[in-house]
Amino acid sequence: MQVEYFADVEPKLLLTWGDDPGDATTLRRAAQELAAHDVGYPVVVDQLPGFHGVDRCTLTAVTGNADRGLEPVGGSGQRFRCTLRPMSWETVSEMLEPFERERPEPRRETFQYLDENGPVLWIVSTDRAW
Repeated sequence: MQVEYFADVEPKLLLTWGDDPGDATTLRRAAQELAAHDVGYPVVVDQLPGFHGVDRCTLTAVTGNADRGLEPVGGSGQRFRCTLRPMSWETVSEMLEPFERERPEPRRETFQYLDENGPVLWIVSTDRAW
């Protein structure tokens, strides 16, 4: 899956996209890990197997005590952190479940908003579209 930031749309968004069901499983398991850990537990999404940050885009997912959502980090324009409570990470995991299945023909893009709490939206999609 690709992790790509779109600064030229409003609202700004981070798109995690690709059509490999195995990558969706990897991301879902990461969300389940976050849901099962204490505050401060991090997962670097763009470094998961099968994931790549477009234009050096990075995303760190963190277990927090509040849903802060997806926020830019350090003014770089390409580094992001998504902080959600364990219960919210469990919800993200559930939203990723349909992406773990092969899509029937004809293959149209499918997308889901994973988080809308922060200043940047986080969307997962089977294609570079939403």
